[in-house]
Amino acid sequence: MEIKKILVVDDEETIRSVFESIFERIYKESYQVSIVKSGKEAIKKLKEENFDVVFIDILMPEMDGIDTLKALKKIKPNIIAIMMTGLIDENIRETAMKLGAVDYIHKPFELSELQTVLDKLTER
Repeated sequence: MEIKKILVVDDEETIRSVFESIFERIYKESYQVSIVKSGKEAIKKLKEENFDVVFIDILMPEMDGIDTLKALKKIKPNIIAIMMTGLIDENIRETAMKLGAVDYIHKPFELSELQTVLDKLTER
């Protein structure tokens, strides 16, 4: 599968900066990345643009990652969703997978973990 456009949804400025830096420095030629800080912004962005993959933080104020995932899947059912969290909670993981998330990464993550996720996606 060819992945061109990625949306990252995270309320933590540090995580947003890390993604921005990684994709700007390492993957600039491969992917176009947009970064937003809330589920509401993600919904608006997905209505305006077409994305192939979305990385969603689970713990966010106002609208958590599970609700964000549900809303984004209603707009674009075939979007590939990767959930992110600093918590290890199997119930949340199972809920996200049942709602259509294809993978789950723990924060903080290493560059190699992100590369592994991206590699798996392109092999699909």
